[in-house]
Amino acid sequence: MNQKSGRPRKDPVEKYRVQSWFNFVSENGLRSAYELEQEFSPQNFKKDDDGNTTYPCTWAKYRSGKITPSESLLARVEELYPGSRAWFNHPIWRLLAQKPPSSDFLKASIAPVKPRLAKIIGEYDPTNSYRNLSSEHTYKYFYEFDLVKSFARYSQKDSVDKLIGALALLVDSEKRQCRMQNIYSHHAVICNIDIACKYLAYIEKEVLLECIYNRFSPTEYFNFISYQESVGDFSLITPSS
Repeated sequence: MNQKSGRPRKDPVEKYRVQSWFNFVSENGLRSAYELEQEFSPQNFKKDDDGNTTYPCTWAKYRSGKITPSESLLARVEELYPGSRAWFNHPIWRLLAQKPPSSDFLKASIAPVKPRLAKIIGEYDPTNSYRNLSSEHTYKYFYEFDLVKSFARYSQKDSVDKLIGALALLVDSEKRQCRMQNIYSHHAVICNIDIACKYLAYIEKEVLLECIYNRFSPTEYFNFISYQESVGDFSLITPSS
């Protein structure tokens, strides 16, 4: 039998990627989808025989993440709303995609957080990873609030970098099925979401949690944290043997 050809399956994270872009352009709803469609696609508005205005609600579909904007539209929107493309291309979407990014991308993602951890991405023996990932210095960096950086007004970049770096380690642990690294990185991701989302103005905390729990499902290799505990108690849960 001949296999039917069709469109490649859309990555679930694409929906949230488009929504974050829309959230930026609309300033989290201050500009409606109707207004944005009038601004960028006035030709879409037609009068029917009864004099009623009809239009395809294209921007409403961007708001819900049902369709992805074209390259030409992304460029036009960026001209009028500088910074919009940065949300569409935010590194967090590549880290949450079903197809994992390259090791080079993971190294670049974690380098701003902990340069010395970049060397372990994809290149070390998992059986010898414990000291690298669980050392007191590394642990404190991911889990403790840094007053010095807060007073220096560096907390925004630091918080987002921590989340990105922890996600990079989590993706790497999945690619190599490294259980110990997964335990620490998954915990670090969840612990940093609250603070990071204070500075990710166009990405909701609930969206990130949904993406993470859909993308990084537990396997026989990995410990995981329950969704309920992710918003309260951060203690680890280990699968029963």
